[in-house]
Amino acid sequence: MKKGYVAGCMTLTAVLLMGCAADGASEESTDTTTETETSTSIVLESEKDGEVAVKTSNGANASAEIPGDDTVYMRQLYAAPHGEKSVAVVTVTMKGETILAAEIDEFQFLANSDEWTGVVNSDQKFGENYAEDQLLISKQENDEAYSAMMAERGDSTVTWGNNIKAITDFAAGKTADELKETAETLADESVEIPDVVSGATFVDTKGYLESIIEAAETGAVSVGMETDSDDFTQAQLIAAPHGEQSFAIVTVAMAGDTIAAVFMDEWQFLGADSYAGIPNSDLGFGEGVVSGQVLASKLANDEAYSDLMKTNMDATYTWSENIQAIIHATIGKTVDEVNEVIGELSEQGEGDSPEDVVSGATFVDTSGYLQAIVDAAKQAQ
Repeated sequence: MKKGYVAGCMTLTAVLLMGCAADGASEESTDTTTETETSTSIVLESEKDGEVAVKTSNGANASAEIPGDDTVYMRQLYAAPHGEKSVAVVTVTMKGETILAAEIDEFQFLANSDEWTGVVNSDQKFGENYAEDQLLISKQENDEAYSAMMAERGDSTVTWGNNIKAITDFAAGKTADELKETAETLADESVEIPDVVSGATFVDTKGYLESIIEAAETGAVSVGMETDSDDFTQAQLIAAPHGEQSFAIVTVAMAGDTIAAVFMDEWQFLGADSYAGIPNSDLGFGEGVVSGQVLASKLANDEAYSDLMKTNMDATYTWSENIQAIIHATIGKTVDEVNEVIGELSEQGEGDSPEDVVSGATFVDTSGYLQAIVDAAKQAQ
């Protein structure tokens, strides 16, 4: 994955929308009093042939509190900048109103083939929810193969990854309002896209820029540290910290050798009758999923997912509060120091709680989440 220059040290302050079911028996928890905010995530419904209406959420929280200008923070949401068959994860790192860096990855179902590398757990229980002969891929992880398909079908001369890099590089250092001016320029179909956004040739360049604008203005917020510096490195990866039924998207910013910022969410297939799927679950993207299921963000469905944890496992901390505690335990630490925490957890006995090592975290897979952060931190260095 690429590196970018960012800043930040964060704890999650915005919790999003409702509804997500647990990964089966091994969940997570014991008490908390942390307050969370109500999301303003978009929820849409569609109904096909009398089936259960599919709800969707982009995971936004427009009412989230924004820190002062001396504090770095991240905002993240899910978008559909490129039609109905794919979903983008859009993450921006900001200070004040300025976007320091942006990350975009896109997920799409394609015909199952050795040509493609599926997301982690595609060959496990997670993949059992794919429609017949379908495979969920990350375009970042499949950049070479996906770009070859673009070249074959559309005579593309710029790779998918280089197009996205051109767009995210263009956004760095600008405000959302400045990007809106660019989007207005791109609305003129006579304009040559590379003349406006150097290196970008996507016909949907305007859509990708608009998704960055939306993330900067309404994305879920993860507050970082106060700092005078904007010189940080960043990486994003996909991991499987919690078994075979979900995968996590982890973004980490490094200040030298120190973990300065972390944003983490997990996606899992859940019942369409109770949980909100990611965007396009009610459209072409949803055709890659078995009937009755949606691919859902745990963070965007925090309330319902946490209720299920409480019902099944007597959880008293919400999913997001556990993740917040885990993230907080890594901020300001080096990779070696976080590895020491993981070592302490590995030495615990059957009657011990992860909270004895990581305050506020009771996930049985706390060490798995910490390891995912370590892996992203190493990639960012």
